[in-house]
Amino acid sequence: MKKVTLSIFLIIQISFLSCKPIKDNKAIKKNGFKGVHNLQSLNNLIVRCNVYQKKQSDNTLIQIQKRFKGEPATLKKVVRLKKSTLNLMQFINKLRVSLIKNAGQGINENTHTLMTPHEKQKVRQYMVIEKNAYVLEKKLNNYVSFINKEYQEFGIPKMLLIAKGNEHNILYKDDPIKSKQKFVELYFENTPVILALAYLSCFQNTVLRYEEEVFKYMILSLVDKK
Repeated sequence: MKKVTLSIFLIIQISFLSCKPIKDNKAIKKNGFKGVHNLQSLNNLIVRCNVYQKKQSDNTLIQIQKRFKGEPATLKKVVRLKKSTLNLMQFINKLRVSLIKNAGQGINENTHTLMTPHEKQKVRQYMVIEKNAYVLEKKLNNYVSFINKEYQEFGIPKMLLIAKGNEHNILYKDDPIKSKQKFVELYFENTPVILALAYLSCFQNTVLRYEEEVFKYMILSLVDKK
């Protein structure tokens, strides 16, 4: 049993390194509390990483503001990026709060996990039927497009879209069903709330990494000028 639980935890961990959807949701439910606990622990880890990464980004912002003091146009772009990131993070946080309250029925004070971690129908209702996942998809990809267009002058490599389905995934090109799965279906259709929350945390992590990458290239461009 320990080996099975550990294997599932490793699969989940590897998947979240690149925000990839977990293929077998049944394995989480099959392993009961341990499966949920492992996923909750990983989700908590990602959330803590996000908090740390945001602090790093805020510190980088202070450094940039000092270095670009004499370049108001660049400073304006810095503030604009920070504002865009903050708006997107706040939107995802609202999704998280709603899922925890309505689909997860809150947090169990004893186990520190969701009261109903395997709930899928309410996730589908909120994210798919009520179109919140479609709004998320648009916001995530608009954010990337915004970076690619507005900050290319700093030599930033083209950022990959965050919200992607299997349409262009070469791994599923010969699978008539999976190759047609789009972002919303892939991440939020038939998805337990515990897993949906972990996906949202992962998307936030990617957004923060993208922002930090832009800041780094902006600093490098300043160094190159000197």
